[in-house]
Amino acid sequence: MFTIELKEFKPLTSHQIGIKIKDMVKSQLEQNDDLVILNFDGVDVCTDSFMQQLTTILSHEITFDTFRKRIKFTNLNDFLKDLVKSKLFSASKQVA
Repeated sequence: MFTIELKEFKPLTSHQIGIKIKDMVKSQLEQNDDLVILNFDGVDVCTDSFMQQLTTILSHEITFDTFRKRIKFTNLNDFLKDLVKSKLFSASKQVA
């Protein structure tokens, strides 16, 4: 299991930061079979474009099935949960 502490990258306000973290996730997935944990502890808000990199775009690059099996989001507040759910719902519709 590999955990990325997102509070270390605050503020999470651009897609460039999302791309950086997305690339870290992809690198971990390529190096081993571990689960990647995206820990949002200490993060209150992020932008839509940041979250799009970590959900919709990442799920297309690694396949939606791999995304579901190998990436977990933890310590999301209600705002972030809703944002993740809406992005993943959109991504899942594009797969179908």
